[in-house]
Formats: sequence, structure tokens, C-alpha cells
Amino acid sequence: MGKTLDWFDPTKPPALCCVVGELDGKIVGAIGGEMVAELFVIASDPRFARDAMRQIGVPLASHFRLRKIRTVRCFVHKGFERSIAWLLKKFGFEGPMKEYAHYYLPLE
Repeated sequence: MGKTLDWFDPTKPPALCCVVGELDGKIVGAIGGEMVAELFVIASDPRFARDAMRQIGVPLASHFRLRKIRTVRCFVHKGFERSIAWLLKKFGFEGPMKEYAHYYLPLE
């Protein structure tokens, strides 16, 4: 593709599948799927979210790492962002990601 990519081995977890595109002997692209965890917090009081993250945040991250998951996402409604962003950042989350648009495919 013209440059070295910092990418995982597409034949092992967390990769689910990968198809590489080749044209005239050169790799021109790839498409695939990767396991990604999504964290959710449902609370009417931010103190619950804080206490729950303190209790389960580290064990949950360890659980994901054991399964070779490289990314944990947490989508926060704009109306709650001010009350929860500080907590996510405290646990190492980065964001919000302004350079990406969020698309999803509901499978159920």
C-alpha cells in the first residue's frame, strides 16, 4: 500500500476475517473484521457510573485483553458527555474522536 502499517496479524485474533486486494503484484487494499468491545453504562446518577467503573473497570479491561481485543469503544450521547467524559478519560479512554464518523450495522 506504499507505507508500513501498524496493524495486527490478520490471520489471528482479534481478526475475524481478512481479504487482501492485489493488483499487478502489489497490495492495494484490505477489508476485514476485528473483534471490538463496547462498554455501556446506563445510569440516571453519575455517581453510579463512577462507582461501577472503579469496581469493574480494571477487571473488565483484563478480560478483554485475554481475548486479544485491542479496542474498547464507548458511545456517549451528547446530552451526557459532560457528566461522563471525565470518568472515561480517567480510565484511559481517548476522545471524542472528531476525525471519524460513526456508522453502525444493526444485525438484530
